[in-house]
Amino acid sequence: MISAKFLQVQTSADGASFVTLPSQPAISVDIYNGTGTDLTFLHTTDADNTEFVLPSGLAFSFRGITNANQLKVKRTDESATQVTLKSVEAIR
Repeated sequence: MISAKFLQVQTSADGASFVTLPSQPAISVDIYNGTGTDLTFLHTTDADNTEFVLPSGLAFSFRGITNANQLKVKRTDESATQVTLKSVEAIR
């Protein structure tokens, strides 16, 4: 059975640190970036530590994961002004 859980995550107070998404079993995580700023994501199981920038106003589906906590996020501009991602859907 496929089910979805909506998650929220807030960027770090210092702006430069990645914040781990909440623990939630998932086969994909769909994110809409409605924060007004570009966000940078890091997949923790990626051996290359490749960062992915999700521009404000766009959506992306991260697939091939087993838990939402395999993703980390920070503001691309590393501003200390925190923003909250409210449209995060973990699907399993």
